[in-house]
Amino acid sequence: MTTSTTRGRGRPNRAVALLAVSAIGAVGLVAGAAPAFAAPVLVEPGVISLDPDCPTDVGDTSDGTCTWLRVSPSSYLTSAELTPAQLEATVVNLYQGETLVASGSPAAEFGIADLYFFGLRAGTYTVEVVSPDGFQQVGDFATGVVPGTTTRTEVTFAPSGGVLTSRSLQMRMAPADLELGQLGIDVWVDTNLNGIRDAGETGPSSSVSIDIRNQDSARDGMTPINAFNEYLYDYERTYHVATGTYDVEYDYFGSDGLVPLAGIDPQTGTGTVTVAPNGVLRIPLGQPGDVVTPPAPAAPVVSLSSGPGDQTQSTTAEFVFVVDSPEATLNWSLDGGPSTGTLGRTVSLADLSVGAHELRATAALDGLVSNEIVVNWEVLAEGTTPTPNPSPSPGEGEGTDPAPGQGTGEDGEVQRFDVAQGQALVVNGFGFDAGEQVEVRFLPEDVILDTVTAEADGTVRVQVSVPTDAEVGLHSLRLTGLTSGVTQYVDLNVSEAPAAPVDGEDPAATPGAGQDATEVQATNGRTELEMTGVDETTKYVGAAALAAVALGGGLVLARKRMNRNGEAAYQAQRLSMLIG
Repeated sequence: MTTSTTRGRGRPNRAVALLAVSAIGAVGLVAGAAPAFAAPVLVEPGVISLDPDCPTDVGDTSDGTCTWLRVSPSSYLTSAELTPAQLEATVVNLYQGETLVASGSPAAEFGIADLYFFGLRAGTYTVEVVSPDGFQQVGDFATGVVPGTTTRTEVTFAPSGGVLTSRSLQMRMAPADLELGQLGIDVWVDTNLNGIRDAGETGPSSSVSIDIRNQDSARDGMTPINAFNEYLYDYERTYHVATGTYDVEYDYFGSDGLVPLAGIDPQTGTGTVTVAPNGVLRIPLGQPGDVVTPPAPAAPVVSLSSGPGDQTQSTTAEFVFVVDSPEATLNWSLDGGPSTGTLGRTVSLADLSVGAHELRATAALDGLVSNEIVVNWEVLAEGTTPTPNPSPSPGEGEGTDPAPGQGTGEDGEVQRFDVAQGQALVVNGFGFDAGEQVEVRFLPEDVILDTVTAEADGTVRVQVSVPTDAEVGLHSLRLTGLTSGVTQYVDLNVSEAPAAPVDGEDPAATPGAGQDATEVQATNGRTELEMTGVDETTKYVGAAALAAVALGGGLVLARKRMNRNGEAAYQAQRLSMLIG
């Protein structure tokens, strides 16, 4: 690649279509960026200038306030080269925000398909490449880009040392009918020799070249990858490549003698990797004679995210499990039957008979078995009314953690707890993604009480307090995983806060004084706020009451404690909940 070759301005015009950005686009950019771009000026085929005050030569370092971007759409995954007509039909669009800054096609020069954008200022741009018919884009070395006829990639230019550094994008194309797979490559110095890239372990100080060639020459177009060191691509990269088996050749340019300790033969520097449809090549580096000792594997952990309720009339059931290891196999059995193994995390059952059922699930990895999840539920005969779960009386349910999955699900009910205004609660939840942020809201006021991080096993435990100004009556806590979208609930029956002790009275004698925070367990069922008003009688009674209000019939609201704007709307919202 000739990224630093000086491009002359007097070459003959080539048969490449270059689309100048419209004056309207330029005017739109003036309103949102400073300094403004002038209308693009065509310098030569394959070159677009966004600012005539900026240099248009890759060998010119400019004044530090503008730079250039090189986009090179070319055939990459096969040995075939793009024809001039295919290059002419390839379109590269450059956006800043939603504004189209420039649009053009690459020029074939020195056997390389290039399009240069000169005059770029600091900021973030989006590069869009539209492939010609019969081709698909796989992106800039395919990192984070899904193959398709059109791809978009963001590029950010920020000053470093007072100058803007130029960038080059290899927006590679492949035939549309070529079967693609993903190949992950990671190269690092394994200082503790455990075969795992641990925190603080970086790539080598000198570059590593990984030359990968498909053994099927018709599907081979890869070039050496000289990008693995601590200054450039110091992390695992994912490439979209043609499926098949690749020969790998390792080359190191440093003087400290680092050799591959796994994945590649350290004597010959060669190896193979298969992509069908995925493949991973991990290459820990060390000194000759170093031996990698992998750590002892840990047993996986499984938890239930959602499942059926205790009682249901449905003859189908779906269970969603969370397993902390993606490579683990989920094993489950129904009613003591044979075990079924799957890498999936969803168990769907159909044609269930009326009666009691039991599902047992574990996860296994490398011979290690996880904890066991046991879920019991009952399929009721058609027309049978489910037995309601009794609400706990004061004191019941406090300090206990119901088993995950029990009394939960589409037909289940959320457990209710009797609490007081201002009371401290310790909320327990499960089934969230490891490390995701979980938001705790107080409903129906929709007040965020706290946001916490889920543990590695998907559980959360957080202490919050019932708002001191909460209305007496039914409320809910809603736990929402901000990444997974998993939601869980706790129903609260809020009573008035106990009176403060009078002078001379022992504070411990006041009901609720000095008590520890109440433990509550979130579940996946339907809250009483959701279910209130489902009964038709309740609807009619509520409707009659609402009619009485409309006629001035004297419906009296029990309490009017809220001293804030929007009280009438809030009361109407609560009344609407009561009548469904």
